[in-house]
Amino acid sequence: MSSPAKIDVNVRLSPKFWPFLVGGALLGVLAALIVTLGFNSTTDEFTDQSIFGYFAIILGMIGAGLGSIIYLILDRVLARKSTRLTAVEIDEN
Repeated sequence: MSSPAKIDVNVRLSPKFWPFLVGGALLGVLAALIVTLGFNSTTDEFTDQSIFGYFAIILGMIGAGLGSIIYLILDRVLARKSTRLTAVEIDEN
């Protein structure tokens, strides 16, 4: 019977990407709603819905980009705090 194999592994926390991306986009859409409702349109050329749609797309993309940047920064910070452990393979028989 041989001794169990020992493997050195890095253990670290890692944030999930999608919540940062979606959260940033939702904050951008919320900002678009605030911008649309905060200013009265003085022209009849564009409706409030079209103005909101334009700002929602632009600010949603900016928010998603900022959320991605925050994710990358947080991932780098958490990668530095990783620990090195030894894992032992167990026999399943």
